[in-house]
Amino acid sequence: MTIPTETTSRWKRPFDYYALWLAVIISLGLNVYLIRTLQLARLQVGAAASSAAQAVGGLRTTSLDYTVPIRETLPVSFTVSYRQNFTVPISTTIPINVEITVPLKTPIGTFPINVPVVTDIPINLAPTVPLSLSVPVSVSVPISVSVPIHIDLSQTALNGSLLDAQEYLNDVAKGLGVSPVVTGTVTAP
Repeated sequence: MTIPTETTSRWKRPFDYYALWLAVIISLGLNVYLIRTLQLARLQVGAAASSAAQAVGGLRTTSLDYTVPIRETLPVSFTVSYRQNFTVPISTTIPINVEITVPLKTPIGTFPINVPVVTDIPINLAPTVPLSLSVPVSVSVPISVSVPIHIDLSQTALNGSLLDAQEYLNDVAKGLGVSPVVTGTVTAP
């Protein structure tokens, strides 16, 4: 039995014809592999964007707590002025017991006469005495304080920027086909 020449010429193609078909099939397989790899990379980038959005959202609700220790010596220097008028009551009796010689002039001459003086002199005074003082004070006061600082990030201007970043990252995740993280899991469509 003989095979017609038409049929044998169909099976007898040149080697490069089969090599070309083999290259096309290999290229198609590589393209399918590359597309699948890019789809997985897209999902991973979307999941990373969603996780980053969740992290930024968590950062928005946190607060910063810090205690600042202050250990200093504070020099204090001032002058205390005091001005006051005082009334000093004086109430006393001064006894006088003295003998005074008084010259007596007569036509015959001058004669000394001794006159005894015995008396009590009452003194009642209320003089005003001004008092004016300036007292300089210079001391060093040691200060040892721990000041707690609490900053709620949701109450600062940073909150708006973090909210914008979170929304942008959620939009990127949605654009890449990944739902935003709600319960800690990433779901693909």
